Amino acid sequence: MQIVAIVEAHNMGWNEAAMMGISVQANLISSVADEIAKLPEVSYLFQAAGEYDLIAEVYCRDREHFVSFLNDELHQITGIENTESFMMLKMHKLSYRWGESHPLKFASRIKNSEGSD
Repeated sequence: MQIVAIVEAHNMGWNEAAMMGISVQANLISSVADEIAKLPEVSYLFQAAGEYDLIAEVYCRDREHFVSFLNDELHQITGIENTESFMMLKMHKLSYRWGESHPLKFASRIKNSEGSD
């Protein structure tokens, strides 16, 4: 288990946020993902099934920074065929809860696993 503090991006001056759908040449998905993951503006990146090969969550200081990120960084990565930006206008829900745990069931699983060597 890892416990971390999470700082909201807008409180740190990252005021432009977007989810991005990224289409990639089929044989380059892993290498493109590795390059995108290095970019400091990208906070979240995953390979997806569907219209886009990769989905990224991106935070920039302002609109000018976002345009620079697209033109000078993201679109310069070899293998990217197309991107679509979904600008976040207003956050209606932000949760880091991964589901409810049932303490008694969880405790009994731990107890049972400790007893079986």
